[in-house]
Amino acid sequence: MSLIIILIVYSYNIYIFFLQFRKKYTFLYEYVFCVFISNILITQVLGQYQSVAFPIRFLHMLMLIVYVFRNRIKINIIIFLILTYAIFLVLIYSDIYSISYLVNFVTFYLAFLSGKNLINDENFEYKILQVAKRIILSSLIYLMFTLTFSIGFSMYNEANTVGGLAMDRINIVAYSFIIVLIYLVRNRINKKNIVYLFIGIISILIVSKRLPILMILIGFVVSLIQSKITIKKVFVLLRVCVLFTIFIFILPNEYGLGRLEMRGGKVKIENGVIEKESRYLEYLYIFDYIEDVNIEKLIFGNNFKSTHEYRKKYLGLEKREIHTGYINNFYRFGLIGFTLITSFFIWIGISINKIPKQSSIKYLGLPLLIMLLLYEGVDIVHEGFPSIIVFLIFGKLYSEINKYKKINKSLS
Repeated sequence: MSLIIILIVYSYNIYIFFLQFRKKYTFLYEYVFCVFISNILITQVLGQYQSVAFPIRFLHMLMLIVYVFRNRIKINIIIFLILTYAIFLVLIYSDIYSISYLVNFVTFYLAFLSGKNLINDENFEYKILQVAKRIILSSLIYLMFTLTFSIGFSMYNEANTVGGLAMDRINIVAYSFIIVLIYLVRNRINKKNIVYLFIGIISILIVSKRLPILMILIGFVVSLIQSKITIKKVFVLLRVCVLFTIFIFILPNEYGLGRLEMRGGKVKIENGVIEKESRYLEYLYIFDYIEDVNIEKLIFGNNFKSTHEYRKKYLGLEKREIHTGYINNFYRFGLIGFTLITSFFIWIGISINKIPKQSSIKYLGLPLLIMLLLYEGVDIVHEGFPSIIVFLIFGKLYSEINKYKKINKSLS
């Protein structure tokens, strides 16, 4: 069975690779979905074939490299510096761990560059919405299959087999949820889109991760704040919220309130200190690390083999990796890499603000950016795949600035 899955994944990826030579815009939307499907399927066979993931992820990176050069996409200075620094680190460490980690890392910024090429795709909003819906629906179908046949990774108990959607992989459903929600709020609220929101919530509750729920809440609030919403839409959304609440109450206990209570009980606050969730304690010791580490590691970071040393030394935890993105970036990439990554996030925020209000896709930017920053604060964005869809959208959003600059020049 595992070999069949691997064969299907490789065949699917090869098909998507050659799709770019026929349909350059369609390729990018299909690429996002391909990355999603490939990763969740490959994850569930890693126990038997640990080396199978790297070739697939390398192919994902290679697809975008070819796409960027075929379409002669201009590389922005901040992206150039990030990519150059990543190559520099690979040359310094020259081991499979560094290459494997940085393949994932580089792919995100190639996705941003590729997204810039969507400036001329007039159907972007429709297509990205369709991709988000496909991800949401596919997640639930996949989870129904893994739960029925007890396949893949188990989350928190042996019965909750969620296949390859374990850990942070479910976060792509949170992004897709907000993409659907934004278009639902800004255009017209229809029953079909509301169904997709329910499906998304079901998937997230099954996997039992708190981060995507928090990401959705943050994205929802930001979306409402920046939208011109009518009283009628407010009442409709309130009805939807009531339905969501009722729905959670009537779900079987293992996926409804019982699941939320079990996960919520994991965090205990005493005297202002969060216990048991050691990832939050990583931030408390960063200044101790800065004082202890030598100047070379402070500037260029540590190797990519492991981050165990940080948590062992400062948190007293054995064989546990750094969990939080910002600390991980600082520890592994050093001050230079951390500054470059942070600069990218700031640059994207400034770019989103510059997009004219008449551009409807402007309203995708801020909710997704804040969700990504939250994700990075609790987990590690660059180690997974869920944020690929966001980086692609950021590329499209950035290209909107140049589009309106050209329009204004032609009118002046």
